[in-house]
Amino acid sequence: MDWFKHKTCSHEDPDISDSWDTFGDAGPVVFWTILEVFGKEFSHLKDEWLTLSLPYFERKLRRKWKKIEKILEFFEKRERIYFKKTISDVSITIPKFIAISSNWTVRPKHSPTESPTEITTESPTAKEEEEEKKKKKRIKNIYGTQFQKVKLTEEEYQKLLKTFGQDKTQDMIDNMDIYLESKGDKYKSHYATLLSWERKNKGGNNAGYKTGNTGHSQQTRSKSAGFGDGNPYPVDLEVTD
Repeated sequence: MDWFKHKTCSHEDPDISDSWDTFGDAGPVVFWTILEVFGKEFSHLKDEWLTLSLPYFERKLRRKWKKIEKILEFFEKRERIYFKKTISDVSITIPKFIAISSNWTVRPKHSPTESPTEITTESPTAKEEEEEKKKKKRIKNIYGTQFQKVKLTEEEYQKLLKTFGQDKTQDMIDNMDIYLESKGDKYKSHYATLLSWERKNKGGNNAGYKTGNTGHSQQTRSKSAGFGDGNPYPVDLEVTD
């Protein structure tokens, strides 16, 4: 589905307005983002339930599950969105979505002989489709558990997952996240920088890693910092246990 109906006064809908009062901007943001994600896959759903991985769901909504769950429970009580959660997945369904799903607009009849008018759309040219693909590749999402400072395209993120796995990738991103918050962003490409740091770090002894309060790996500063000694951070980053 390319689009669905969105009335100009949707923000005055009682449920959306109440969620705004209860959760601040997060209420309507979560609601409309879920509608967009659901709408994108709507035509492919067989049982009207959309299942997504929990990390993907949190990343799309830019919030942790604990916050998302409260907002979903609110809309479930209003019979707008229903959800089910397992350890690793979240499933959502929107019973009334068919009422707002439409790829055309039917205008009111002004005379008995007037037929509903369908808005015609031209098919995109090959050049337009290629430009759209390039545009999507350039869009960067925000990552990082604490400060959300790391910027990666979806393609770059998927490459990291394929190369290093989920846990290692998250650890690399969180290390850079802390560094950027501490020292500022001076890198043209966070993806290339992550690969560079990891390549230099492979030359060291990783026996000094331990798990901190965040659950991610940090290395003790038993010897001077620098690449080649197993330190995942650049030389000028202070790391405390």
